[in-house]
Amino acid sequence: MHHNFKLAWGTLGIGLTTLVIKYTAYFMTGSIALYADAIESIINVVAAMMMVLAISLSHKPADDSHHYGHQKIEYLSALLESVFILIAAIFILLEAVHAYQIPRVLDAPVIGLIISGLATLLNGAWGLLLTSYGKKNHSPALFADGIHLLMDVFSSFCITVGLIISIVTHFALLDVIIAFFVGVHLIWSGFGLAKNAIDGLMDAAPSIEECHKIYELIINDDEKKLTIHDLKIRRSGKILFIDFHLVVATDTLVRDGQVLCNKIEALLEQHYPESVISIHLEAQPCGKK
Repeated sequence: MHHNFKLAWGTLGIGLTTLVIKYTAYFMTGSIALYADAIESIINVVAAMMMVLAISLSHKPADDSHHYGHQKIEYLSALLESVFILIAAIFILLEAVHAYQIPRVLDAPVIGLIISGLATLLNGAWGLLLTSYGKKNHSPALFADGIHLLMDVFSSFCITVGLIISIVTHFALLDVIIAFFVGVHLIWSGFGLAKNAIDGLMDAAPSIEECHKIYELIINDDEKKLTIHDLKIRRSGKILFIDFHLVVATDTLVRDGQVLCNKIEALLEQHYPESVISIHLEAQPCGKK
């Protein structure tokens, strides 16, 4: 949790820094494409503040009102971030339409691109760190914010290339075209993030490969072939919930059944330390072996 907090606060600091840098580049040039880039930085700052709050709440232990903990707040944070991305996209598209109607002449474009490039490098390095750590530690909020930063880097790269072409060819309308495509790209990315967040909130199952791996771990017994059914798996933040019915012979003693359950739980926890396992013992129906 402590490391998550450090990354969350670091993201807020990075967001504020790049916001200042990118708005400086926009004010120096008047470029609508760089304006789009600066708008994304505002979303980064808002998203970082939400992430700090989400990570703080997600690590609260289970209580009388939330028996399964508070991990899902991270999915809600990711969903809200996708909404802000979509709002930013609308602002960018509206500004692109306005700039198309009233063409603008760029001022000091080279210096503006150099300043903007510094912010892009900063975002890229931090975005890679967040996505790597968020994926490894199953933090939806950190991963979503890392993806958002990398999308920002992609947009900034396209903007830089487009503005260089615009400067060389003196094709001023290219600035507006770039901003338009940045807005469309943000809409596509925002819906993608929203889908992932909604999957988490709706208790979507892990991948087929991971479900199969868990199934194989459960039935992997040296003494006898185990039978299970109603296997249900869901992830809530970093916690993996595994629930299934274990069928045992009708003459199995309660003590022996508990020993078998403990053995399966220990094996699953070796591979999934952050897990909550629920096993329901069930007697084998009469007439079946």
